[in-house]
Amino acid sequence: MINAADIRQKLALMAHDRLSLNEFERWVDPYVWDVDGADAQDLMDSIQLLFSERNDGCIGADDLRKALFGLYSDMSIAVAFGADFAPVVVRDRIAALRPSAYYLVNPQVDALRAVA
Repeated sequence: MINAADIRQKLALMAHDRLSLNEFERWVDPYVWDVDGADAQDLMDSIQLLFSERNDGCIGADDLRKALFGLYSDMSIAVAFGADFAPVVVRDRIAALRPSAYYLVNPQVDALRAVA
């Protein structure tokens, strides 16, 4: 079983030319159904979709590598707007939030809630 950190570590090796695309594909293939956690599952789903698009001829090897590099450096950014579409500062409370969720701010009650 692998987790998201394991997957990102291999993506990092590939990003720094220490692992070829074919070596990465051979490494990741046995773990398609054996991942630990939602983040790892999301990564694996994205990786498998990219390999399927490559196999179907929708993207080439260069585009595949670029997309995989994007998964390696994937990050979440929270942006909130009030009812008047003015930005609402949430950075003081953002560390306590789940980084992979989107958040809505209700300025009338000054509360954050996760949106699935």
